Amino acid sequence: MAVLLGPAPARGRILDVRCGYGVRARLLAVKSLGRKVVGIDTDEAAVRIARAAARDELNVSFDRTDDLAGLDGTFDTILLVDCLDRTNADAERTVALSAERLAAAGNVIVRARVSGGGRKHVDRSEAEFEPILPRAGFSDVTERPDLTRNGECVWVLRRKPA
Repeated sequence: MAVLLGPAPARGRILDVRCGYGVRARLLAVKSLGRKVVGIDTDEAAVRIARAAARDELNVSFDRTDDLAGLDGTFDTILLVDCLDRTNADAERTVALSAERLAAAGNVIVRARVSGGGRKHVDRSEAEFEPILPRAGFSDVTERPDLTRNGECVWVLRRKPA
């Protein structure tokens, strides 16, 4: 979970895309009450479990959606953790919508698996990711090898100044 706690700010709105059962979102919420964490996923059962587990936590919520465009407001940090794999047919759109939902000084944290290994979902290669990020408006892309393991890459993305 170091991928989350290192670059994520202690205050502000955080969006966890494809949050699953909400473990990441809940961890971020519990570690700092200054965060308002929103987890989204398309799996109805997973969202139901996440909501039940977080019923006593005031600074985290979960919604069943994958429509970033339909979310209210902007976010200081957006997590795209293991959600740009090849099962996401429109990864470029996900990255672009993340840029639109991002607050001016915010960042997007991307964790992607760039080698096959034994994982069920294989992410795109680094060469496939490289053109997507600038097209979405990200000019500051920092790879964080200190947060990677087992064929994963972690990038922290920031938009071009307006």
